[in-house]
Amino acid sequence: MFAPKGTPPAVTAKMTALMKQAFETPTVKEIWGKNGSVIPAMYGSDLGTFLQSELVRRDKVVKDAGVKL
Repeated sequence: MFAPKGTPPAVTAKMTALMKQAFETPTVKEIWGKNGSVIPAMYGSDLGTFLQSELVRRDKVVKDAGVKL
């Protein structure tokens, strides 16, 4: 889940807590398992840092391969 830049920390903390709670329910675990999905282990700034590094890494791969978008 994403929120706009500047969202108050209390709001993002509440969103994260509710997401973690939902991911622990048997129904969500079952549905995600059937889909072959993995419950996320990163939230908040950790997830943001990871996603940013992935964008940089993938941008380099695309440029190095000479792909034109």
